[in-house]
Amino acid sequence: MQPGFPPTRTPKELCWTATPSTAESCFLFRIQFKNSRPGRSSNTQPTDPSMLCAFRRTKTWRRPRLHPYPSMHRRVGSAIQMVRKMAGSGAEPQILVQYLVLRKDLAQAPFSWPTGALVAQACHAATAALHLHRDHPHTVAYLRELGRMRKVVLEAADETTLKELAEALQQKDIDHMLWLEQPENIATCIALRPYPKEEVSQYLKKFRLFK
Repeated sequence: MQPGFPPTRTPKELCWTATPSTAESCFLFRIQFKNSRPGRSSNTQPTDPSMLCAFRRTKTWRRPRLHPYPSMHRRVGSAIQMVRKMAGSGAEPQILVQYLVLRKDLAQAPFSWPTGALVAQACHAATAALHLHRDHPHTVAYLRELGRMRKVVLEAADETTLKELAEALQQKDIDHMLWLEQPENIATCIALRPYPKEEVSQYLKKFRLFK
């Protein structure tokens, strides 16, 4: 019998009432007790209490979840795997950029919107695009580096130009968000989800930086 176990209690009783460390000892003792019966050969690993560190994982105790939101943990894991794969192949990590196209005519007559209102339109569109595509690995990787987020704000001449760009992006399956300001219900800004620059720059060549 293992040292430290009361002789008046069976191994089964000890397993039901033991602490985690004692339950592990009881688990090992149960194996030894089972294999010590006549006609049974011992083919298990050593059950010396000094080697309990080698038997930390047992059938009785299970490790708790390490992340409170498993779905988010899986998304972050996929992004990390993508970065590791690129590093293992010798390729440089992709630079992710979020492009925004904002209407320039809103700052001019007859609209004459103040600068703060224009900035708010860009913020609305960027936030909505990130939220809608939050599960994409590029978005997850982009948000993991909050201090290194890259945004490029371009200008569109008017609402017609902005809507034509939205249709072109939709035909090319480019994830984006066309923001409609309410209650006016007019298109003010387009925001793409984070993309590698080389994947979407060809669709935005004719647009200049917003000034």
